[in-house]
Amino acid sequence: MHSNLLRIMSTAACLLFAAVARADDKPAAAAGQFLVWQGGEQLPGTLLSAADQQLQWSSPLFQQPLQIRTSVLSAVRFPTTAHAPQSTDDQFRVLLRGGDVLLGRITALSDQLLELQAEHCGPLQIPLAEISVLQRLQLGSGILYNGPAGLEDWKTVNQLTEQEEQQRQQMLQQMQRQGQRQGAQQAAPTELKSARSLFVWNAQPDGSLATSRQDATLFLPLQLPEKFQVEVVLTFQQRPAFLLSFGRNADTSPRIETWLDTLTASVSSAYQQLQLISDQDRTLHLHCFVDRTRGSLTVASGEGKPLGSVRHTPAAQAGKAAAGNNLQALGNLLGNIVANAAGASPAASAAPAASTDGLLLRSQGGTTQLRRLRVSAWNGNIPEIRAGNGLRLETVSGEVLFGSLQAATEPAVLGIQSEGSVRSLPLGQLSAVIFPPAETRPDPQQGARITWQDGTSLSGQLLSISENTARLQAPWSATAVPASLESARAVMFLGSTAPAPAP
Repeated sequence: MHSNLLRIMSTAACLLFAAVARADDKPAAAAGQFLVWQGGEQLPGTLLSAADQQLQWSSPLFQQPLQIRTSVLSAVRFPTTAHAPQSTDDQFRVLLRGGDVLLGRITALSDQLLELQAEHCGPLQIPLAEISVLQRLQLGSGILYNGPAGLEDWKTVNQLTEQEEQQRQQMLQQMQRQGQRQGAQQAAPTELKSARSLFVWNAQPDGSLATSRQDATLFLPLQLPEKFQVEVVLTFQQRPAFLLSFGRNADTSPRIETWLDTLTASVSSAYQQLQLISDQDRTLHLHCFVDRTRGSLTVASGEGKPLGSVRHTPAAQAGKAAAGNNLQALGNLLGNIVANAAGASPAASAAPAASTDGLLLRSQGGTTQLRRLRVSAWNGNIPEIRAGNGLRLETVSGEVLFGSLQAATEPAVLGIQSEGSVRSLPLGQLSAVIFPPAETRPDPQQGARITWQDGTSLSGQLLSISENTARLQAPWSATAVPASLESARAVMFLGSTAPAPAP
């Protein structure tokens, strides 16, 4: 009984001191490591080790290290540190059917097995039945973007961070109270509503991007050629509501968007209805072909069915552009005259213009998720969009093959059977392999998931943590997988309830 009392008192003291660092007082990322309980309490300190479903934690609030059962914990969170992104040409991103993401270099690929020299984990052997997508990070000839793989290449547009949003809401609430006292009760609520609608997108473990906020907008800067093609896959938890613009200015650039129950294609003021959409349409897979010299946009379904085309007369656009350029030149001339009269340098007074070349994506309500986006150069001829059985293999030159992988006959060469014949493809020419749909592995209900700052994630039964290295028993591996915690973002204990964000 005495030992039980001591255990209860020890637990109570631990929770009491942990409450000092509750999630309500969000610490700076660089402050150090934090241990997070299921209820959201946080305790600063250092992860020492883990074994037998217990974790050893050192905290400046306690003289001795704590032994804590992982079943009562939500996560261990690590500080954000600078890390150099991998930029070698032979790096691949591997999406597993269980949702984990691995990065590394392919050492061998056969009809049964992928051998990967993985970041953070070393050499791995992964059965092909466990893989959903295999994708090269560095793009080859003709491919401008192939992803997404998190938010690294994207920029927010007119959006606030969570902390900035909270600060702005507080400021607007103060303005609202002040306005009510002064008899101006209608101005502030409108501003407050617009402030709440501004929020960033979130990167998912598989690299896709998702948001549940209306008007949440992302921009992908790209140097787009005059003619290019875009393949996009978007999923929704309700009737699709989005805008995808092929240029930062969504009013004049070619774009596809939803108008209530209709998917449309537009270029400036010209538009074309593509198809009706309903509450049951939760996935949109589209191929878009943009010719900026002709001012045209052509759209086809994922299966290759033509949906429609729209064109805006380039002459009208050129006239508007010329008028705009003349006004801008006149404005620059007047600005230089004023600057010279004031004794200032004209070059110093000019502000750098933001990039307008790229793709802009905006959610227009509900939950929107960008699953796939591929941008590549286009020769101007509408291609036959191929569909087929088996896996889909894409080369860096843009060729698409359907078929099955064959046993490797020599190193660094991939065999694929397609259209009745076997072809050999050097691994250096491989851009992506998309494996046939299969039953997605359910998220594990127990164990742990480690996430890293580069988007890598790995799940399994946590065997141990020692000397900054974890050992996980992944369901697809015959042996334990070592995982370095260098540049880790978090160790999450599955089966526990994640703490809710602070209000």
